[in-house]
Amino acid sequence: MLQQQRFNSDSSAVAIILYDKSTYDLESEMSMNGTMKQKVRRIIKVLKPGGVSYGDITILVRSTGGSRSDIRGVKASTYALEGGKLVRHELDADNIAKDRTNYLVQNKFSLPAVQAGTILDFSYTIQCPVSLMFARHDFQHAIPVLYSELELFIPLTLDYLVINQGSANNFKEFDDTRKSLAEEAIPTAYMVSDGLAEIMHRRWVRRNIPAVIAEPFAPSLGSFRERLALRINGVHGRGYSMGVMDTWEKLDKSLLESFSFYQQVTRRHTSLIEKAKDLTAGIEDPLAKARVLFAFVRNKMHAEGYTDIYIGTDMEKLFQKQNASPSEINLMLVAMLRYVSLDAHPVLITEYGEAAAIKDLPDISQFSKTVCELNIAGERYYLDASGKHNAFGAMPPEEYNGYARAISSPGGRDLTLEPSSLKERQLVTVTTENADPANYIINIACQYGTQMAARQRNAWKTDTVAIRKYIIASLSKLGMDASLQHFRVSGLDNPDTSLVLKYAVRIEWAGQGNVYFNPHFFSYFSENPFKNAQRSLPIALPTALDLYYNVQLQVPAGYQLDDAPKPAVVTLNEVNHYKYLFEYDEKAGSLKLSTRIHMEHTWYPADQYEIVKQFFDKIIESQQKTYVFRKS
Repeated sequence: MLQQQRFNSDSSAVAIILYDKSTYDLESEMSMNGTMKQKVRRIIKVLKPGGVSYGDITILVRSTGGSRSDIRGVKASTYALEGGKLVRHELDADNIAKDRTNYLVQNKFSLPAVQAGTILDFSYTIQCPVSLMFARHDFQHAIPVLYSELELFIPLTLDYLVINQGSANNFKEFDDTRKSLAEEAIPTAYMVSDGLAEIMHRRWVRRNIPAVIAEPFAPSLGSFRERLALRINGVHGRGYSMGVMDTWEKLDKSLLESFSFYQQVTRRHTSLIEKAKDLTAGIEDPLAKARVLFAFVRNKMHAEGYTDIYIGTDMEKLFQKQNASPSEINLMLVAMLRYVSLDAHPVLITEYGEAAAIKDLPDISQFSKTVCELNIAGERYYLDASGKHNAFGAMPPEEYNGYARAISSPGGRDLTLEPSSLKERQLVTVTTENADPANYIINIACQYGTQMAARQRNAWKTDTVAIRKYIIASLSKLGMDASLQHFRVSGLDNPDTSLVLKYAVRIEWAGQGNVYFNPHFFSYFSENPFKNAQRSLPIALPTALDLYYNVQLQVPAGYQLDDAPKPAVVTLNEVNHYKYLFEYDEKAGSLKLSTRIHMEHTWYPADQYEIVKQFFDKIIESQQKTYVFRKS
């Protein structure tokens, strides 16, 4: 393997997984202390310099407060050929960075001497409490895999369910222990089963698995990667059979009774009650109350750490420290809203990057974060106070990842958080302040949409140099010599208000010859995000779009428009379109341009890729066309 430099699976891969195996053993420990073991071994060949990052390993174990979850027995080595000899470099245990909280155990390390051509070999054992969703194994990764195996030891008294995700072939029963088997006789996906005394032993094997490649504006790869997940559904024996948390109703009840979840929301926390009532004193409007409390929690609390969906510390202590995990902050928000008689509930979500939760699979472990649902006069608002740049009623797009679960007494409720429910509205206007060619000045005003505003606030903070660089970068697309005169930003410190950037630009009009001017110097899409000839994943835009760009310019005296693009209307379907409207009055010397990108749909299947790509091609093409003026 060290000598082999190319593999048939993908000649462009920067690395390849040669061997990947996870063994879940519920039998050896379960009867004694309710824990299970997972043994992992992975061997990777680095093929190109771009693959050396696979030598940086992070092992994460989601835990529960007070559990004995642990990562043990970490071993790692790299192998290389040096001077024709096999050389091994072993990881020093002192170079493993370890971190532990009530809800997360983490080990991080970098393998030694990693370069193109080396093989990485590492293994470890995880010990953790047995959960309902007790095993997950990804057969598919961002690089190809030659061999991947999931092995299971489980008591015969446990009933379990196998959830198959992705495009894996059916796992056929096959005996792979025969030594005489030819390579072509072994299926690419198969299963081996045997029953020992009171133990079920089963193996699932996948071979020659292509990489799952990230594509622009694609759904979370976690929902498309080949994966098996195993879930305990019940127990049986000697004439009885019983479900174990096999319905949402049972799971809802467990959360409502949990002192690490709903019970914290319903308890009386004196300091929070007093603060909530003090902040809302004299305010009658329920929505105004909610806005005040949301802004207070968002601005006061600082997100750090991880507690899964739960709260790991008493709210009074978190309130005093002003530091808490994202879920803890949002549970605190729920409690404070309820203290002033508002209808608020915790909601369980998955975030982008994780597999979307499955409605037909009752399991809490699918979710990774708690946010807040607020109901006022029949309208529902979804709030996340853990992000400093999050606006009221507008969670980040990555939190709209499909199925979610609202938890409220006496039970729970299904809901779906879709990106199409978010609307990104942006308005840019360009007008002439002074049409004198010797001192020609235009004014630009941009009112950002909610999501773009959050990104710009995060990028700019209070750094005026960063804002100036942002503006100057846009002016480079004008096609004419231009200089920034001044700028002003409003709403930079308050995510609940509009972020508006206004600036003035002086443009030099050439004294002779033609003048080439591109009025599209400020654009939401500077290039087509869909460049590949083909696509395998659906398109998932983070929000619906309504983007306006209006230009009203007075052409300097002595100049006339000689060439300009033609007006156009491009339709993607009956509700999604791009309009490019242009008007020039030679006598008045006025130029008016109005464009609008309107996209209500955010999801497009892969077979519509070419249509979407062409739609964006036409948008970018129109924005790159130059207006030509001649000196009369």
